[in-house]
Amino acid sequence: MNPLKANSYWWWKGSASPIQLFGLSMLSAGLACASWHPLPTTFLIFVAFVPMLLVGEAIILANPKRIKLQFWLYTYNALLWWNVGTTWWIWNSTHEGAIAANVLNAALMTIPWMLYFWVRRRVGLWPAMGALLVAWLLFEIVHLRWDLTWPWLTLGNVFAQQPNWVQWYSLTGALGGSAWVLWINFIVFIGFVSLGTYPLAKAFCWGVAAFLLMITLSYGMVPWVLPSASQTVEVVVVQPNIDPYTQKFEGTPQFIPFAAQLKRMIRLSREKIGPDTRFLLWPETALDAYMNEDELESERLLDTLQQFVNGYKDLNLIVGASTYKIYGSKESAPAGARFSTGVGYYDSYNTALHLRSGRALGDSIPYYHKSKLVPGVEGMPYPAVLGPLSALVIDLGGTSGGLGRQPEREVFTSASGVSVGPAICYESIYGDFMADFNRVGGMFIGIITNDAWWGNTNGHIQHFHMARLRAIESRRYIARSANTGISGYIDPLGKVLATLPYATAGVLSRKIGVSNAQTVYMLLGDYYTFAFVAFLCLLFFRKQPSA
Repeated sequence: MNPLKANSYWWWKGSASPIQLFGLSMLSAGLACASWHPLPTTFLIFVAFVPMLLVGEAIILANPKRIKLQFWLYTYNALLWWNVGTTWWIWNSTHEGAIAANVLNAALMTIPWMLYFWVRRRVGLWPAMGALLVAWLLFEIVHLRWDLTWPWLTLGNVFAQQPNWVQWYSLTGALGGSAWVLWINFIVFIGFVSLGTYPLAKAFCWGVAAFLLMITLSYGMVPWVLPSASQTVEVVVVQPNIDPYTQKFEGTPQFIPFAAQLKRMIRLSREKIGPDTRFLLWPETALDAYMNEDELESERLLDTLQQFVNGYKDLNLIVGASTYKIYGSKESAPAGARFSTGVGYYDSYNTALHLRSGRALGDSIPYYHKSKLVPGVEGMPYPAVLGPLSALVIDLGGTSGGLGRQPEREVFTSASGVSVGPAICYESIYGDFMADFNRVGGMFIGIITNDAWWGNTNGHIQHFHMARLRAIESRRYIARSANTGISGYIDPLGKVLATLPYATAGVLSRKIGVSNAQTVYMLLGDYYTFAFVAFLCLLFFRKQPSA
């Protein structure tokens, strides 16, 4: 059957007026925004792109001049307002970054859609839908990995507050959710434009079946996917609630001296640390003393913390810090390293440190560098080319200029053999990247972050709930320490176990399971999901069905 014959367009009368096309474009943006967490209307994502598909058909039917430009403009309009409507909170931390993120990200998102439109006009609707599905997943894969990365709106992340819908992410990761969303939109679109015909009934039944199949699979997985924990460990998370705009850094209006900040975190920690506590998490850049990594063992601040940690048996403190490393020469420095007169070439890092009880003074201190940097905020994209512009990078997190990174993931291991993947802030929205912590031995995930830069907006809520998807993908417990919130615990099914309210100082303690079990997604990653979807598209969308 041909799902779209000329007499199927009952919904379109006359020429395509700009007002009508603009209205469809804005409707698509509104539905996409309304589906995004923390709103409860997640199901709207399954129809959010139907108006955009209708715009394409209307333009093709009207056959106006500059047909490609028209489709691009209306598509860009929808994607831009979707970006603005869901990530407007970036404005609280950086006006320039918010404009750049929304404008550029929306432009990049139009690339798969323009490929869809090109194939639609030349080959037909069916192959065009397959092309859009494959191109969109390829776009998301690239967007998760290149230096201009901003994958906040990866479609599969929309289910962050509906973890029971996507328990199968342990098989496919969030890319599987992206494919699911687009497929249901295609089916709804075909059914809508074919209203009153037999193809509609058939298409609609396939769409409902696809939706119910994935929901049933997800709920059916719950009883048997939860891995058996090899043991449990008690983890304490601290939320000091120190405002970076007014209290945290020297020069801010209500600056809290660093000694007082440190005293607050130690006091909060002591409220919950017990004889069975094995891990203690403090947030990102909790130690903003800007320490030389070649001299960590002699840092007096760390000596003070080490004495605190040594007061407890097998306690492991995971704490965020600002550090730097000096290189002997330009040749030994990596691309993007900065230069300062009197210092030479150096790199600054957003770092997680591991202080364990029993460490002798002078012994090395393990550390991990944040490796997924926010473009233009923490790092200049492609430093080998754009390194001279690193001075333009916005100052957030206690360091200025572009930050260095490390290419591989690393875990911190306690004396009892339990390992934690120390994810820092923004890293927790990257599925395959986060799985790397567990691939190298992580038995649970410890997220340290400072979401206070966004204020009390949707930003910190979205960030917290995205971690629920990472828990499902790897079937790992997550302990999360956030400076101002949300701190808490998440189980391997994505269920929130406990939280601290935003803008509240506090501390939590909980025993969580740890495991070395490997999920299918951890073993195969995003490329497997992409290849599988591309294969299905080749089977089902390779040619236009006949009437």
